[in-house]
Amino acid sequence: MLEISNLKKSYKSGNSNLQVLRNLSLKVEEGEFVSIMGSSGSGKSTLLNCICRYIDYESGLINLKGNDIGKFTEEDLATMRNTNIGFIFQDYMLLDGLNLIENTCVPSIISKMKKTNTMYESMEEKAKNLLNLFGLAEKMDSFPAELSGGQRQRVSIARSLINSPDIILADEPTGNLDSKSANEVIDSFTRIKKDLNTSILMVTHDMYYASYSDKVFILNKGEISKVLVNKGNRKELQDEIVEAFANMDRS
Repeated sequence: MLEISNLKKSYKSGNSNLQVLRNLSLKVEEGEFVSIMGSSGSGKSTLLNCICRYIDYESGLINLKGNDIGKFTEEDLATMRNTNIGFIFQDYMLLDGLNLIENTCVPSIISKMKKTNTMYESMEEKAKNLLNLFGLAEKMDSFPAELSGGQRQRVSIARSLINSPDIILADEPTGNLDSKSANEVIDSFTRIKKDLNTSILMVTHDMYYASYSDKVFILNKGEISKVLVNKGNRKELQDEIVEAFANMDRS
């Protein structure tokens, strides 16, 4: 579904180039929940920005559902970002003046140039169904300021799904949350996988939440140094993550 091959990305640093991604390759299957972990500066956020082409890369291939996004025009990219990819940010990015239904509908409104009352009714119904799926049925008319951090993040998850994307990109979605709220967010991801079969690519520093994934990619010095597979024992997967980081520190 998403396949990345030999991806390279560097940044100018004075008179030299700082190589951030080095021949990075990974694959995310349809309906798969994948986490990416790595130390600070290992290239995690750069990778997400390359996938959605917010930044360009020097070489390599990013293939989304059979399409080489490196060949996309600006119009193609705008369509891809709005319909094929859903985004979840660490700081929610909700609009304070809109209620939960309206916030959830924003990407759908943007994607429809010609809007009719029927379209509005359809997207509002879908927004309500998504909010209900994530336990926000009684908060639909509320505004972001009236919600907890975990509730806000669940709204952003509902918003990311309104256009039925192929994949969700989540950048440290539990980073600003307490453990209760973070658990609610991860529970929402497991519902997405189970009920909607949507792929999820999550960048995280937390091995506890990464252990809910089907796979964990360990990113080191711009390359995938280890791929860990969840065999059904989350504690075992956490131990493997600890070992992978220990080996990385010794290398």
